[in-house]
Amino acid sequence: MRRLLKTIQHTLLSMLATFPMSIMVRKTRANKKTSTFSTPVFQSEKFRTQKHQENYEKLYIFRSVWVEHKVILDEVDLKIRRNFERRGWLPLLEVEHPLLASLIREFYSNLSVNSNDSNTQYVRSWIRGEEYVITSKVVASALGVPLVQQLVYPYNEIPPLDDIMSLITSTSIRWSSDPHITTHQLIELNYLFFQISCHSIWPIFHLHTIPIERCAFLYALVTDAPMSFPNLFIRSLVKVHRSSSKSHGLFFPIFIHRILLDLSLEDFLAFEPVHILAPIGATFLRQRATQLNASSKHSRVESSTGVASMPPSGDPTTEEYVDPTVAVDPPPSSLSDSSIWSMLDIVMTIQAAYGQFLLDVLNELHALRVDLAGALDSTQ
Repeated sequence: MRRLLKTIQHTLLSMLATFPMSIMVRKTRANKKTSTFSTPVFQSEKFRTQKHQENYEKLYIFRSVWVEHKVILDEVDLKIRRNFERRGWLPLLEVEHPLLASLIREFYSNLSVNSNDSNTQYVRSWIRGEEYVITSKVVASALGVPLVQQLVYPYNEIPPLDDIMSLITSTSIRWSSDPHITTHQLIELNYLFFQISCHSIWPIFHLHTIPIERCAFLYALVTDAPMSFPNLFIRSLVKVHRSSSKSHGLFFPIFIHRILLDLSLEDFLAFEPVHILAPIGATFLRQRATQLNASSKHSRVESSTGVASMPPSGDPTTEEYVDPTVAVDPPPSSLSDSSIWSMLDIVMTIQAAYGQFLLDVLNELHALRVDLAGALDSTQ
């Protein structure tokens, strides 16, 4: 199985490296061709100006839609429900049916950032002939969450680093001035808080490591520090708008759709539905336990053979290899009905983890391909 995965990885990378080159015209002294560029037809029904259409064609069409996570509260630690109840954020854990990726791309392509007299930011967007103004108050009303005025987070002064790390990792290790940790170092409860927040509260597109600013945010979330989700929402939209990276995610698609509907968005006729992530619940936790168990066994085997291993993340959404031969214990000599069902449950859990793994690999390959195409365009 390991050899097969390496072969697939090598093939995908080879295709990535060769495909863009295969469609380029080779310019030699014997064969020089002049390229003719035609101006794209302005689609006035989709974009407010030609500049906004250029934003779509050069940037937003390449970006992946980063979907919120549904949480099955009855299957996770009760502390998560209590935390979100106290904050008035329970509506943020409900994810509806798939929406349209084209709507979200048009929303971000036509987005503009504005400020009022008190220097508070808000955004405007233009969808199929209608302008939508989204302020923190609009977000609070549409999503059913409070607009907190007395904030503790963002911190004016970050709490002591040792306090942050000790709480979220349950260790007393002293960290350097520029630390970062991986998700496998988080205790299970804080790992769930992190997964929820990086999709549905304050999104982050790459989940490989957790930088210090995210550790401080997680600390504030777990300790019930007052914070305003509507402010975080506007802040995330502004960050997406100002980023020039084609690999940057398009955050909050479901919440944006909910807000636009509250602002009287009518039927949006298009296709390309957004892929909905598996909910955070019992199956999600079993996937993480399986990967942690497999990673620990894999590390012990490699250490005994003198082969160095990469530190595991324990995150079902990261690009890490898990050897299925060490993830499942050998079957018993005599199989009962209960043991058969148990084995099937383990197999299905591992398959689900690998499905998420392959999805993340494809997303990474897509981002690399976009960056490579951009680099090739800039050299022409």
